Amino acid sequence: MQMAAASNSDFEPIQKPQVTLYEHTPVATADNSDLEPIQRPQATSDSHMPVAAADNTNLETSGKPQVIYRCKKCRRIVAAQENLVPHNPGRGESCFKWQKRSGDASKNGKEPIDCTSIFVEPMKWMETVQEGYVEERLHCMGCKGRLGYFNWAGMQCSCGAWVNPAFQLHKSRLDECQI
Repeated sequence: MQMAAASNSDFEPIQKPQVTLYEHTPVATADNSDLEPIQRPQATSDSHMPVAAADNTNLETSGKPQVIYRCKKCRRIVAAQENLVPHNPGRGESCFKWQKRSGDASKNGKEPIDCTSIFVEPMKWMETVQEGYVEERLHCMGCKGRLGYFNWAGMQCSCGAWVNPAFQLHKSRLDECQI
């Protein structure tokens, strides 16, 4: 039994912006443009989040060494320095709920806590992002190993800072390479 496809006129007025966003969402291609950030239409209200252009053609031509991040399992490139989203370090463990604190009295918040993750902009290789999920795990396209997590509502970094929206890649699952 086949079901008829719904037309745009079948949707309520509140859902029309979602349909428009869905129609303008790019589909993953087979070329090597997986590191490019997802281009979203300007009609959405994400003017607070600048989308950096990922020009991966000149990685070797700049004067300073470039950093790329690779999957530890299959060595596939998943991000470059240009794709990182910087955030200001938080106040450390004092930002977390009391259940999440380690209770280690030696740390007292005096030592700065290093981030255990990097935050990147949404990119084409992130299949679950393109499928329209609000939050989900991020898997490597090569080996399907889990690299991190994303949440459009944001999440807290290990340093205590809140990053919104958050596309988090765990450093323990990545190799940082200088080129």
